[in-house]
Amino acid sequence: MTDLGFKGTVTLSCAVRSAPAAAQWYADKLACTQLFATDGWAEVQTPVPGVTIGLGEDRDPALGGHCPVFEVVDIVATRRALESRGVEFEGETETLPGLVMLARFHDLDGNALMLSQSLTN
Repeated sequence: MTDLGFKGTVTLSCAVRSAPAAAQWYADKLACTQLFATDGWAEVQTPVPGVTIGLGEDRDPALGGHCPVFEVVDIVATRRALESRGVEFEGETETLPGLVMLARFHDLDGNALMLSQSLTN
């Protein structure tokens, strides 16, 4: 863990047409293991320790792109620390009750990045 509270895990978020179909493809083709699935979202553990892939449903996945999601211990504290360093976030921190808190921001070239804090532990 760093001074910003990063936990050492990264989720690569991908836009897909069907989360269940995509999770099955990742399992069959890349030896991933499904961690969980909800309506419109699935997450798989890759064979690489600390790296998961989040599969979020989107009507036009080609426009959804990819987004690295960094898991943190305390999203409020990490967001505050990043904001003090000049990082601008996109809107408020979002909460998916009982699942996760998310905060989206961009690098200097506009690439999307996200922080997450699990609410399942």
